[in-house]
Amino acid sequence: MVASGESDPVAAITRQRAVFLRVVGHGSSELDKGRAETAAAYAQIAADYAWHNHPGLFASPSLETLVRSLAHAVATPVPARRRTPGEPEHILHVLTTALRVGGHTRLVWQWIRNDPQRRHSVVLTGQSGLNRSGKPIEVPRQLTEATQASGGEVTAMNDRDDDVLTRAAALRNLAAGFDAIVLHIHPYDAVPLVALDVDGRPPVIFLNHAEHVLWAGATVGDVVAHLREESAAVAEEFRGIERSRSFVLPVPLSSPQLPSRDDARRSLGLSDDAVVLLTVGTEYKYATRDGRHFVDALLPVLERHGRAVLVGVGPRDEGPWERAKIATGGRVVAFGRRDDLEVFHAAADVYLDSFPIGSLTAALEAALAGLPVVQCELPTPTLLPTTDAALAGHMIRAPLAEYGARISALVEDAASREAIGAATRERVLDVHTGETWASTLERLYDSAQPRSARPTLELDEARPVAPIDEWVQWMNETTNYSRYFSEAQLIAHTRFMPKDRRLVLAARTRGLAKLVEPIDIRTRGHLERPRRYVAADAVEPADWPVFVKAVLGAARRAPELRG
Repeated sequence: MVASGESDPVAAITRQRAVFLRVVGHGSSELDKGRAETAAAYAQIAADYAWHNHPGLFASPSLETLVRSLAHAVATPVPARRRTPGEPEHILHVLTTALRVGGHTRLVWQWIRNDPQRRHSVVLTGQSGLNRSGKPIEVPRQLTEATQASGGEVTAMNDRDDDVLTRAAALRNLAAGFDAIVLHIHPYDAVPLVALDVDGRPPVIFLNHAEHVLWAGATVGDVVAHLREESAAVAEEFRGIERSRSFVLPVPLSSPQLPSRDDARRSLGLSDDAVVLLTVGTEYKYATRDGRHFVDALLPVLERHGRAVLVGVGPRDEGPWERAKIATGGRVVAFGRRDDLEVFHAAADVYLDSFPIGSLTAALEAALAGLPVVQCELPTPTLLPTTDAALAGHMIRAPLAEYGARISALVEDAASREAIGAATRERVLDVHTGETWASTLERLYDSAQPRSARPTLELDEARPVAPIDEWVQWMNETTNYSRYFSEAQLIAHTRFMPKDRRLVLAARTRGLAKLVEPIDIRTRGHLERPRRYVAADAVEPADWPVFVKAVLGAARRAPELRG
């Protein structure tokens, strides 16, 4: 598998699509030959590769067909529903991996907290993740506490010893005891899809939390829940998910407990009279395609207002942030990644949404803290900037030419800051918490009824590359995201394949490497040295001569190893 590194985004996407579809084809071929577990590994490799190397597709009929065929290959029948009359409804949340950092797992525990009349349990299909050490990733305390408080439990499946189909069979059996299932899974996770892409199981809600990438499972959910309207529109156009199967559920939130303003500023080293402009986001969200940077738009504001201080949480103190700090005499402060966002919210006066790529949850949390939210309008695809029903009409939006002036007006007028922040907070509270959010959730549960016919996708896998695809490719290249698909992940995905099939994969990837250049340096090892790849996690050294002989013999006989 390879990273593109192409300067021509259309050429890169076209080549990545060829790799993706070829790997899906290998999976279908393996399944036709009765090698279901090997086919499941190829399905996960294809989806994981596409997650990190955009193939100009957001859903794939070929991949969905492979997953559905794998579901039918699992012999475990769907058990009869097990329900005790009078008990509260029991919801099962399925995640691949629960993480301490980021909004993905936080959304799950906020959902559970905001739905207190039901029991909630959590299943983790891959908590060891792609961690070859085999040590499970620690489950966040907040997720465990919220689940247990509802009367449920957290279960981590044994993804180090149990293969994809074994875990899928176990999940199919477990799921029968629940009233509804919500999938919050990674884009490549085949376990819940193979478990649940069958008739007779409880209703399934698929949460679209990765709206800008390809993910597997577009046909599994009885309803697909999106976190904003724009995501539903893109899903209809590019994923083939009809609007009748889509539902918009606002991000669940809760009112924060903030420290005092004085304590927060003291802990961050900010003066009492400073006007603090706060932004929160991953570093890559602040660089534009034309070379301009977020901080460049703020420098005139800082030059005009000597008390203004720009505080960034997420970006590191280097590159544009460090240069801006020097240029302003220390009034640009980048704190890097922090978990204690409440401290920053309490210390801030104005929140600036990241651009060109927005941070939805960060903007909503800032609004809940009573901060006015300012967004720079740029000509970018609909998925990139922050949009939300609660922020509409309350978030201050301005084109780049007027952006600095709108911020300056807030810097100069404390009363206006407070009034706008208070109004925004009330609107976000109304939509994302309390009875309004709870009633929206009830409608989502009601809409998640098993369908008489399983959905299919009507998509052209040879469609032309669209502008939105080029933006996704640009994001991947800007962040080096494609480099996260590496040799270690291939080994992890294939550790349950028979040893001879892993040798076949090693030979195949060498062939693919000749088609798609340049090769990611982190991936080069298994492409150029299949012995190192296979021996790393599957083949005992004493067995190596046997497998070399086997694969060389197969190479002479099987065209599949020659490309």
